[in-house]
Amino acid sequence: MKKLTEENKNALNNIAYSITRLSGQFENSYELLTRGKGAFNKLVRQAEEILGEEIVWNVTGHGFCEEGLDNASSVIWRVVDR
Repeated sequence: MKKLTEENKNALNNIAYSITRLSGQFENSYELLTRGKGAFNKLVRQAEEILGEEIVWNVTGHGFCEEGLDNASSVIWRVVDR
C-alpha cells in the first residue's frame, strides 16, 4: 500500500462517504442493483488507485446490497485510520 497523504486520506473519506450514500440515492432495490452497482464499482476503483492495492471486503453472502456497501466503506475507513 502507498503511504497516504492528507489529500489521499480526504479523497478516501469522500469515497467511503459516497459509498454509504449510494443506497439512499435510488428509489428501489432494483435501481440500486442496476445503476448503483456501476457507481459503486467506479468508487471502489478510485479508492484502489489511491491505495495502490485491491480492496477486499466481506459481503457476508448477501451479494450487492446495503450491507455490502456498509462493509466496503468500513474497510476504506479502517485503511485511512491506520
